[in-house]
Amino acid sequence: IGAIPVVGPFIKDHIRSAIQDLSENIQKEIIYTHTGFKKINNKWVFLHSNGAIGADGNDRLVKVDLMMSQLNAYCLEFEPDQQKIKEFVRSVLDLLKLAPDYIMFPLLARNFRAPLAFIEPVGSVLYLTGPTGCYKSTLLALKLSFFGRNFSHNKLPGNFESTANSIENIGFRLKDVAYGIDDFAPDGSLADVQAKGRMAARIIRAIGNGEGSGRNRMNADGTLRTTFFFRSSVDVTAEDVVKGSSVRARCLIIPINRGDING
Repeated sequence: IGAIPVVGPFIKDHIRSAIQDLSENIQKEIIYTHTGFKKINNKWVFLHSNGAIGADGNDRLVKVDLMMSQLNAYCLEFEPDQQKIKEFVRSVLDLLKLAPDYIMFPLLARNFRAPLAFIEPVGSVLYLTGPTGCYKSTLLALKLSFFGRNFSHNKLPGNFESTANSIENIGFRLKDVAYGIDDFAPDGSLADVQAKGRMAARIIRAIGNGEGSGRNRMNADGTLRTTFFFRSSVDVTAEDVVKGSSVRARCLIIPINRGDING
């Protein structure tokens, strides 16, 4: 008989306890809520929104629910076909012609580094900065396409209009993949500019500090909430460079100008 948590103070807690107590032959199902490497049945697999790569051909029998519709784009397909692997390598090399080396080499290198985050966190931010119309969001979408499909300049997993808490939550779910946060463009009143700057600084510091940076929070009943920290390789687009030398030290800042990307 499985353990049943003690009944809480609300009606919904009593309903839950009653259902658990009176139910028989309960089927158990494991649903993972993150991407990345996971050891299942003594075998390493790579989770994505539609299952797991490396699960002996039964990849879709592994249940994954990333809990947010915008993360369903992290859906991988892998066929161990030598010809397709060669075509992929040629396509990657062709990407080097898209923009100058100082832009493309770091972009591609970080994509290949991202899946190794389960061994050692990345600990820095790729910071693409430039004026509107220089295709930095499109370039970021192309970069993320290594880890899924249907990414576009206006369909990226994160943006700076979201709250810092939601950005951290997504960064926790997107384990061992690249996570794009779009459009740091502080404008408006002085208070708005300062607020966005503080939020960007908080996020970048959290990425640089790794697991120990998770902010402890409490529920209304005094229990601790789950602590979220970034487990992904984070890329940012911005129209301005974030302020603060300690924050910038955690960034690989790559300036992009109009005309740098070959359309």
